[in-house]
Amino acid sequence: MNSIYALLQQTEYIFSLALQGLNVVPKVLGTCGHAYAVEFLSPLETGLTSERRHGSDFKNRAILALRILNSLDVLESAMDEEIHQCDMKASHFGVDGEGHVKMLDLDAFGLRSTVQANIASTGHCQIDKDCDFFDCAGRCNASGQCDAVVLNTNLQVNISFPPSMASMAFLFTPRGRATLMRTGYWARCTCMLKASPQHT
Repeated sequence: MNSIYALLQQTEYIFSLALQGLNVVPKVLGTCGHAYAVEFLSPLETGLTSERRHGSDFKNRAILALRILNSLDVLESAMDEEIHQCDMKASHFGVDGEGHVKMLDLDAFGLRSTVQANIASTGHCQIDKDCDFFDCAGRCNASGQCDAVVLNTNLQVNISFPPSMASMAFLFTPRGRATLMRTGYWARCTCMLKASPQHT
């Protein structure tokens, strides 16, 4: 019974179970005591490094970026509240054998209300950055306290990545926009980008 309790205390395990079947987190293969095993995923960062070194055609980069967008879209709509990935980096994404882009590190996952509570519990602040919870942006109010708000979305965090996520850069080329318009993602992307104020 203690091992089940220990498993249920792990944010990563809870989200892994809750999102099974949606192709955004690794499949849980089994548990043993307080540990659990998941499927192997090829790290996305390795693929991006290879793309830069050997070159990659537009179609492959576009497919990869659309799969990343699909995973982010699922996080926004899978539950009653948006799920935030507050520690987003290329090394936290992987690709399964069928080409689905999944998130590898779920420790900084949180429902919007949980992330808002984490930001609000930060305490005293002088600037907005003092209120950030990893990559999830907070706001410092005039009283020097962190408001219970998240200023950015997963998409906004993702496109502000350093060059290691260069495959997302195609979104802002004319050809990339045309691809996204055909799939319906472009309107969604621009709405999400405009939805929250700029964070400095």
